[in-house]
Amino acid sequence: MIVYGDTEFTETLRDVIARVKRRFETTNPSSLDHVRALLIQAGQLEQAVADANDLKALRANVEELTQSVADAFVGAFFGDRSQGLAASENALARFALDADAANKTVTVKVPEGFDFYALFPEQYCRTAERWAKQYDAQSRVLIIGLRSIGTALSAVVAASLSRAGRHVSRTTVRPTGQPLAREIPLEIETRADRAIIVDEGAGLSGSSMMAAAAALELHGFDRQKIDLFRGSENGPGEQGADLHRQLAARTQALLGSPVVRVEEMPKAPFSRMKLRCVTKSCGTLLWRFTGFGTMDIEMPIRRQLEKRALQGWTRAPLDTFCGFTAVPWIEGQPTSPDQVDDELLGELARYTSEVAGPPLPECEQARAIARLEEMTAANIAEALGDHSPIHVPRARDGPSYGDGRMMPRHWIRTVDGRLLKTNAYAHTRDDAIAGRQSILWDVAGTIVEWNLSAGQIGAFLAALRSFRIEADPQALEFYQLAYAAFRMGLATFSGGDAEAGYRNWLWSKLHAPGHQPAANPDPVQERRLAR
Repeated sequence: MIVYGDTEFTETLRDVIARVKRRFETTNPSSLDHVRALLIQAGQLEQAVADANDLKALRANVEELTQSVADAFVGAFFGDRSQGLAASENALARFALDADAANKTVTVKVPEGFDFYALFPEQYCRTAERWAKQYDAQSRVLIIGLRSIGTALSAVVAASLSRAGRHVSRTTVRPTGQPLAREIPLEIETRADRAIIVDEGAGLSGSSMMAAAAALELHGFDRQKIDLFRGSENGPGEQGADLHRQLAARTQALLGSPVVRVEEMPKAPFSRMKLRCVTKSCGTLLWRFTGFGTMDIEMPIRRQLEKRALQGWTRAPLDTFCGFTAVPWIEGQPTSPDQVDDELLGELARYTSEVAGPPLPECEQARAIARLEEMTAANIAEALGDHSPIHVPRARDGPSYGDGRMMPRHWIRTVDGRLLKTNAYAHTRDDAIAGRQSILWDVAGTIVEWNLSAGQIGAFLAALRSFRIEADPQALEFYQLAYAAFRMGLATFSGGDAEAGYRNWLWSKLHAPGHQPAANPDPVQERRLAR
């Protein structure tokens, strides 16, 4: 099943550097949160330059910047704030771009561990500290970061080992090839006694880290002298206990009542870590991980929540700390498909239109449709054995979707009758295949998740038209199939009964009397859809 994607954006190098400079200008060197965010963005800049084959002359500059910020971050983490950001300021000042380099378009990856999975770089400080106590202080250590997230993480490991008196050198590499059979093109220009490979985690197969280890062996490294540094599979790892205490203290300060318990909410695939802090007498706060401040073109989640709270769709956030945003717990009853009536459909239509984003550029929309096209065909073929070609819409003008999670369980009817959304922000920044799409992604999601009848679909589309949202029937058919195929694929990773529900919905849709396969399919396209 195809469900995973890769969050990225393209921008000129001049604009990417300007983003990092703006972050630097607003960074408080005494705030670990601030320095962490600067470190992550410096790492993204280094990744973008390293992935561009014609910007090799700038690699030393960006590596110096990332390393200088990592030095400051590690010093602050261990309680030594004397390092400061002077070296980083000097590194930024040394950036000199000619016109060709400044105008070059680069691809910036959004490291999902920092933006989505609550991977604390602090974990790597502790791991490096323990490692340094085990091995010879005279060892020369080569540190290899696997791009993308390994760029900043490798700098943290290098800074931590340097602080412990080790002789280190650092480089980063980009794994290539198929996800389950990665390859690493590795060129080593330094001598070392030991090597450390740094990445977010082993992933589904561990092939990237194993490929890096194999490349090191080809360069003469003893397998016993290669170590793998990867993050915890359970969010903050050993930072978790401290995090619980810190969020409890923040909750008590915000609400003015002692916290009686901190609960980690169940986490489904492609969902952010959430902690529930219950106070003795002043209610409950939900702390949701919203990211450490990665460089991105999307509006930050906290700002989205603030905007939608002003529109009346959710509770306003109260605080942000360590990448987590606090929102008052919404008391009430979750909605269900059997509660659907014209009034509810009207509210769903109004929400869909009010939170919609700007239209996607034509080229981006074409890529977005192509992602869905490949995923839909592959997932339906694997689950149902149906290789029929499907209608694929042309890219059209219109807004982009603003939510992506329209399930009834995320809608709460409060005691005063209001309909509120528990996660009212655009879910475009996870590592799922969908990414940014047309507003029809939310329209289709509502139809599928609420299991709307033909009459209810008509009423919902009529309500959307009252908000100037038009849904082309053929395009909507495609997005419904794509949405259900995606959710079916996702459900296979989490188990339970959801997978069967989406599978049955697709079967019914594909075998409905009114459904027709694409007429006169292009044989090349048909083979591609069926692979």
